[in-house]
Amino acid sequence: MLIIRPYTPRDKAAVLELIKLNTPKYFAPTEIYDLENYLEGKIEDYFVVEDNNEILGSGGINYFYKNKAARISWDIIKPSAQGKGIGTMLTKHRIELLNKRSWLEPRNLCINSMNVLDLNLKK
Repeated sequence: MLIIRPYTPRDKAAVLELIKLNTPKYFAPTEIYDLENYLEGKIEDYFVVEDNNEILGSGGINYFYKNKAARISWDIIKPSAQGKGIGTMLTKHRIELLNKRSWLEPRNLCINSMNVLDLNLKK
């Protein structure tokens, strides 16, 4: 059964493995270190998707309080789990969470991923 839950430090190795499995197809090798730094100190809201205790995906939210804005970022899905709706489920989960943030301006949501743009252009 798929569940979405908040990231914890014990998930770090599994999340880093996800990005490695998606490199270089969707991420540059240097982004592995960027993600590690993010997980170690820049994380705000970050979630993992699990199925039977296996992490299949992860993704986060960054907040820009001064601008009343948020950015969906670091979406990573295990290659063998891609195309099964996990990324969509994770994105909807974060949008639902953002809709509860009364201080957030409704139009100030950004998705931070060139890969999303690349995938949409191929359709």
